Amino acid sequence: MSNHCSNQLVIVGLNNELARFKRKSCNYESGNSREVELCMDKLVPLSDFSGENPEDRAWGCDWIEDVTLKYKDSGDRFDGRVGCLKLSFISAWEPPIQFVRRVSILFPSLEFNLTYMEDGVGFAGTVTYLAGEQINEVRVAYIDPDECLDEYLSRPWPDPWKDGLFENPDLPKPSHNEGGTE
Repeated sequence: MSNHCSNQLVIVGLNNELARFKRKSCNYESGNSREVELCMDKLVPLSDFSGENPEDRAWGCDWIEDVTLKYKDSGDRFDGRVGCLKLSFISAWEPPIQFVRRVSILFPSLEFNLTYMEDGVGFAGTVTYLAGEQINEVRVAYIDPDECLDEYLSRPWPDPWKDGLFENPDLPKPSHNEGGTE
């Protein structure tokens, strides 16, 4: 899945606001409460953005797919009034950072935490928004596993006998001239 970005959006806040977010943004597919369609256009309409690539300017990515949703409330703590939604999904090429920023303006009492990773180009990070303001952001470039393995295998390896790694006086050493023991 080259150029697909894996995302996890965790939204934390009061349950009534989380329910409002779900009502305005999610369509449930075939009655399954975990598989949803996140309708970004309902919250951040593309009609507000003209010209080329309105999706990139409005949302930060072209599309999202494979959305799953989980919900958890605080239980006895805070009388169950606080909860969190976790949306896991794939986006095209980039994480939907612009979407998260814009939606956080629409739901100012909710905190939006987006974590993302893109294997094709090799970047990852996390960003948090509250009321349209960025609270934190960490972006990292990571080493591709194939590149890491190639680098590891291309290192010069020590010769255990020549580099003195087997300095045991009880063991015979190879003769450097003839390859036999001394």
